[in-house]
Amino acid sequence: MPGNFCTTRGRSGCPGARGTQRSTPRWCATARRSRRISFERRWFAHSSRSARATTSRSRVFNRDLPLFVAAGSVPEILVRNVAYDPRSNRFDASVALVGSDASPVVVSGRVEPMVEVPVLIGHAMPGEVIADRDIQWTRVEARRAGLNTVTRIEDLVGNTPRRPIAAGQPIRMSDVLPNFVINKGDLVTVILKSGTMMLTARAEALQKGAVGDVIRVRNNQSRKVLETRVIAADTVTITGPQVASVN
Repeated sequence: MPGNFCTTRGRSGCPGARGTQRSTPRWCATARRSRRISFERRWFAHSSRSARATTSRSRVFNRDLPLFVAAGSVPEILVRNVAYDPRSNRFDASVALVGSDASPVVVSGRVEPMVEVPVLIGHAMPGEVIADRDIQWTRVEARRAGLNTVTRIEDLVGNTPRRPIAAGQPIRMSDVLPNFVINKGDLVTVILKSGTMMLTARAEALQKGAVGDVIRVRNNQSRKVLETRVIAADTVTITGPQVASVN
């Protein structure tokens, strides 16, 4: 039965058969347990040795091909007559097993371009801040990664989900937003460091900002507007040229 046994036929004297003469040629059949080749896996292993391996993978349409090998053996695939259409990314090829008398079969499939994108290791909810340790890289089909898909870790770290994000799934830029630690109208501490000297003052935030953002604040005493960088919740820092505006 296909899938359970493979049969090898040959002309022989059928050694071991009683009541027959060894000199008389006969056709004999030898049945051995066999298995069907997991062809998509084998084709992928073959195609992964090509130059396209780092940016694409092959998807076989007709997986259940009539190719059987003896159980316990490792098949070697011979691929010939490959025809590839770059417009549709589809291909056809003639495939056979090395050392087999079986007729070659035609394989059809599609080459799927792949891209690497950062995804979350676990689920994330709004309000949670995404960190480096929450991210891993994975390869996905390019058609699943649109222009809005996050492709840099920098676009995730420090941000928070706008809506729940599932683990292992490509993330869109619209799925995350900055984790604002300062909102417009908040009172913030302005810090100026110059050598060993450090000055502080209180100011009102004129913009909201996340850590690393540059925002404008108004000094409560001088009423002058300063450009500052957010370094923590309710804390900003300024550079030397603006020192006179701190007081």
